[in-house]
Amino acid sequence: MKSYEKLLEIVNSEADLEEYLAGRGNEEGAYDELYHLSRIRRNVLDWYEFEPSARLLEIGAECGALTGLFCEKVAEVVAFDQDEDKCIVNRARNASEKNLTVVSSPEYIAKPDQAPDVNSENTDILKSAIKKTKNALMRKGAKYDYVTIVGEFTPEKLELAAGFLASKGQLIIITDNKYGLKNWTTDARPDIATKERIIELSQEKKLKLIATFYPIPDYIFPLEVYSDQNLPSAGAIRTAAPTFDKEKTLLFDEPKTFSEMIRDGRFDEYANSYILIFEKKGSRR
Repeated sequence: MKSYEKLLEIVNSEADLEEYLAGRGNEEGAYDELYHLSRIRRNVLDWYEFEPSARLLEIGAECGALTGLFCEKVAEVVAFDQDEDKCIVNRARNASEKNLTVVSSPEYIAKPDQAPDVNSENTDILKSAIKKTKNALMRKGAKYDYVTIVGEFTPEKLELAAGFLASKGQLIIITDNKYGLKNWTTDARPDIATKERIIELSQEKKLKLIATFYPIPDYIFPLEVYSDQNLPSAGAIRTAAPTFDKEKTLLFDEPKTFSEMIRDGRFDEYANSYILIFEKKGSRR
């Protein structure tokens, strides 16, 4: 059974996902299920004050870890992921949300009301890559008050987001820090964009950074969120970012090292993840 077929089976059969996940422990496949299905994922933006009447575009929605939260926060949500298998899980998981459209083809972002009527039983729909989005960007009315990119950041996703962002809208990028401490505690090094590179590319799209937040231990399983105005004190971080890869070798104590970096004023450089909030230059909310 493929991983997303298993996730779909869980979504359709388990009445209490958290109870199911708690019983999985460290069994094979448990991390993928936690990553996609745990309510802990919602902590990363559960605290954020969205405008209730707003429209929100979720880019890279995957299996809907945050989609349900967005449906509770705003009036209309379009969840886009170019992997139709993930969209199928998302639709099944959030089937009760009346303000949600889940699409795997960018052409329907602009006109979600024209998206095919699909469900978990129907997989025969178009799969489109982000390179096809220029046609969608030409459509009228394709503007959203909030656009989110959670997880892997790419220039292509940024181009898509900037094209659909309303003049007074906000772009929310949530991703790992290339130099985050969790990436130094093991012998694995991810090839991801730096915060500086994300800001540089965003400025080219005439976007300005207005706020930075730091989910702890990271954006995947966040327990706390700090900001530049409310940084953690030494000893406040007691939980290391979880690792489910038995092949990784832990090289040092993450919470202890964070305390030292906080004392030295280096927390923002080595925080595991960022929440970056952008607005269009010259906009007034």
